[in-house]
Amino acid sequence: MRELTLNRDVTKEECFWLDRDFKKGEKVYEYTGHTYGCIQGSGTACSLVPGETPFFELPTESIMAETLEEQKAADNERMLKEQTEEQPFVTIEKVQHNMEVEHPNGINEGYQRQGILIKRPTVGESVLVSRVQGYFRTSPVMEILLDKEDGGEFRTSNSTYKWVVVKDNATAQAEA
Repeated sequence: MRELTLNRDVTKEECFWLDRDFKKGEKVYEYTGHTYGCIQGSGTACSLVPGETPFFELPTESIMAETLEEQKAADNERMLKEQTEEQPFVTIEKVQHNMEVEHPNGINEGYQRQGILIKRPTVGESVLVSRVQGYFRTSPVMEILLDKEDGGEFRTSNSTYKWVVVKDNATAQAEA
């Protein structure tokens, strides 16, 4: 759970669902548990206590940009550190959309990406697939549905994904 800092005031007038106003500089925590489709594409699920409910939505742009940029930089650094020739080249596909609204970034059923699977899916962690430019990242894994050597299936709060090994990374690099 990341600690987040508000970069502006957020009032109940602006966000009617809040129980109180939040002040610039106030600390909240990113909430990564199940949000039951309550959080809009322009919002971030937050809580006052790390990992605990109740959760509430704050506008993503009200959270310090430096905090989000630091997280992206840390994710990129971790991906580079963890990449080895033993990591498989995979295809990951969204097989079920578990939200009542369309995904804000167009990641709907049938969406596919190929790349290096940074780490096998683990409950509580996002799945990262490294690509030539950037990476694909899921929301945190809620449940592992199938775990085999050459692929598997897992569920996040928003979606169900399957992944399959296309080839080992050494072969993929030799062909590039």
